[in-house]
Amino acid sequence: MWLILLILVLPLSNVWSALNESMSKYREAQVTLKSALLSHGAVRGNLCPAQRMSKVNLTINFRVYEVLASDDLEQSFTTVSYMEVNWDDNDLTWNSEDYEGVNCMPLTLDEIWHPSLVVTNAADHEMVMIKPMDNQLTVCNNGHIFLKTPVFLKTTCYLDLTFYPFDTQECQILIMPFPENCHFEVRTKTIDYMQDPFQLTGEWEITHQNMSTSHYDVGDTYEPLAECLYCTESTA
Repeated sequence: MWLILLILVLPLSNVWSALNESMSKYREAQVTLKSALLSHGAVRGNLCPAQRMSKVNLTINFRVYEVLASDDLEQSFTTVSYMEVNWDDNDLTWNSEDYEGVNCMPLTLDEIWHPSLVVTNAADHEMVMIKPMDNQLTVCNNGHIFLKTPVFLKTTCYLDLTFYPFDTQECQILIMPFPENCHFEVRTKTIDYMQDPFQLTGEWEITHQNMSTSHYDVGDTYEPLAECLYCTESTA
């Protein structure tokens, strides 16, 4: 009986040992890869990819999930949204076969360049710059980088209270990548609906929203702008 159990257990222990060895090699490959990526001069210097390429193609995917508060006097809405920002950097590419099959890996925001995003219709000076709640982003072996984060914003919106408390409002959130010696081309998409990850309830229901692009007048130039237009109904 004991001999049979021993015969059954030994192969399992061999499999477990092989898995541990494989995971150890994978983690070592991640460490080696990270060192190789961050040793590149342009990456280490935190330079915008547009200084090495012709432009940065920036995709801003966005969805407003809840209106947390409204201020009739200030004419503003406080919202919680979810945002995904994607771009490419040709200096952050690698052959995954050289690194134990590592296709994507996390890096922190302070390790590589990432776009600074400005809310041009912010109603609170502390919310002008979008501050990701998580300090991590993901880099893949084709140079594609993506950042995902919840976003809490307070933005201006003209509130028409003619039919209060059965009123509807149409508001915007305007997001511009800060130029910082970069040439941007912006594309947008409304994130497909998924169950509200924040599970918050307020006095407004979002009935419709759409993302589009336009331009913002900055002195003598026009900078690309991502616009989120959303409509709400009072549930009070």
